[in-house]
Amino acid sequence: MAADVRRLCEVGFATVAAKELANQIQSGGLQIGTTSTTAMAGNRTPTNTIRGGVLQQAAIADLAGGADLATTVTKVNAILAALRTAGVIAT
Repeated sequence: MAADVRRLCEVGFATVAAKELANQIQSGGLQIGTTSTTAMAGNRTPTNTIRGGVLQQAAIADLAGGADLATTVTKVNAILAALRTAGVIAT
């Protein structure tokens, strides 16, 4: 432990951190986003193909006033399925 601390002092922490970062990237232990799904900068509005935190799901129509229980259960299940597909809730 003391040797590690001494080494950090000798070469400077930034140099050690940069080398460790390079080693992690080279070994595949750390990936920097380079595709549209792994790299995202700025605020985005989600669509069904572009993430804005999550993928936008298909519209689910509002329930009609006075909907029966079976219709309500179907609608709630559709909402839950959309949330699962988007990764908002676990399956």
